[in-house]
Amino acid sequence: MAEPLADRVIKRIGQAAELYHRLVVLVAPAGAGKTAALQDVHERTAAPLINVNLELSLALLDLTERQLCTYAHILERRHRRHVDRLMLYWTSEPRKQDALMVLPYDPKRAEEAGRYFDETVRRIQAREFAVATPPEPGICMECDLRMLCRSEGIITGAD
Repeated sequence: MAEPLADRVIKRIGQAAELYHRLVVLVAPAGAGKTAALQDVHERTAAPLINVNLELSLALLDLTERQLCTYAHILERRHRRHVDRLMLYWTSEPRKQDALMVLPYDPKRAEEAGRYFDETVRRIQAREFAVATPPEPGICMECDLRMLCRSEGIITGAD
């Protein structure tokens, strides 16, 4: 009988702890039990369970919404076109009804996006690259650029 997937994941996590790069990637076909196995690992080990796909999707959606708001603002200001919604279309979706996402357009979000963009440009032009809140020490220890951050004064403080 095959070893349960959760047991194999726990074993791999233990092996990865000995390595420099401690990433364990779980890849299997849809329906193979990846989610259930990870929930089992979480329950048995108290390891945090984070839906990276969801977190990344939310961050990317926010970024995409800012971009769409900027485009809508340009349409309204330059071309006098009224915008009432933002639409995303994923060209790789096989079914059209799954490919379209509609977001309401809020001019206040366009103003926020403009301020965010202006502030980013200002910081780049002023060469303000300092990190106000450094990441956890473990992240810096893994980063290939950690020495540059310290020598350039981007991140200050104890290692």
